[in-house]
Amino acid sequence: MNARTKQIALIAALVVVAVIVILVFVNQVYPGAGGTTVNGCPIKRGTSCPNWNLSNVNLSGGTLTASTLNGTNFSGTNGANVKFDGANLKGANFTGTALGGASFDNANVSNATFLNAVLGPATFNGTVYCNTTWTDGTIKNPQASCP
Repeated sequence: MNARTKQIALIAALVVVAVIVILVFVNQVYPGAGGTTVNGCPIKRGTSCPNWNLSNVNLSGGTLTASTLNGTNFSGTNGANVKFDGANLKGANFTGTALGGASFDNANVSNATFLNAVLGPATFNGTVYCNTTWTDGTIKNPQASCP
C-alpha cells in the first residue's frame, strides 16, 4: 500500500470507531432515544404499557408520544426531555420524577400525581387536568369525576 492508501484506510477506521463511540454514548445517556425496551415496555411512539412499573429508570430523551400509559408508575425516573405529547397518562405516578424539558402537550394527566416532581421547563400546552396532584400537593382542576 502506498502512503495515500494508508491514510485513507486510517481515516475510514477512525470514522467507524467514532460512530461506534457515539452510538454507545447515545444509548447510555438517552436510552429511550433508540426505541429500546425498559422493564418490558417498548419506549417508542404509540406504545401501550398501562399500569406498568417504570420507576427509577432512565427514560431521558425517549419518545412516548400518543402512548397509552394510564396508571403507570414513573416515580423516581429520569424523564428529562421525554415526549409525552398526546399520551394517556390518567392515574400515572410521577412522584419525585425529573421531568426538565419534558413535553406533555395535549396529554391527559387526569388523576395523575406530580408530587415533588422537578418539572424545570416542561411544557403542558393543551394538557387535560382533572384531580391532578401537582408538585406542591395542590389539586389542579378538582372535579367530582374525570373524563
